[in-house]
Amino acid sequence: MYKVLLFLHVLAVIAGLGPTYALPGLMKLRGDPPSAAVLRAEHVISRYATVAVAVILVTGIGLISSSPAVKHHFGDAHWLHLSIALFVVLAGLGTGYAAPRMRKAVTAGEAGNGAEVHRLLDPLDKVVGPILGLLGAAIVYLMLIKPDF
Repeated sequence: MYKVLLFLHVLAVIAGLGPTYALPGLMKLRGDPPSAAVLRAEHVISRYATVAVAVILVTGIGLISSSPAVKHHFGDAHWLHLSIALFVVLAGLGTGYAAPRMRKAVTAGEAGNGAEVHRLLDPLDKVVGPILGLLGAAIVYLMLIKPDF
C-alpha cells in the first residue's frame, strides 16, 4: 500500500501542481484588456491544483502513517514537520485566497471588466503567486533531501 500511496502522492504533485509554474507565462499572455481565454486556462490550472492539494493531503497522511522512514520516528523528522507547516500555508493561500480570486477574475474577464481583473489578480501576480512558487520549491527540496536538522 505504501508504494501506491507514494505513486499517487508524487503524481498529484507533478500533474496537479506542476502546471502552476506555467502561470507566470500565461500572465504575460493575458494582454490588455485581459483575454478571457487565457483567464479560463489559468482558472483550469487553478482548479486542478486545488484537487491536487486534496490528493496530496490525503496521500501524505497515509504515507506518514505507513512510511518505513518515519514510522516510530515522526518526532525526529523535523524536515517533515517543516514540510507540513509549509504545505498548510501553501494550501491555505492557494485554495482560500488565490482560487476564489481567479474564479472571480474569469467572470470579470468574460464580462469585459479589465479593471476588475487587474484588481483581483495583481496581488496574485505580484505577491501571492511567487510566494506559492517558493513554498512549493521548498517543500520539494525538503521531501527529496530530507535534511538532518
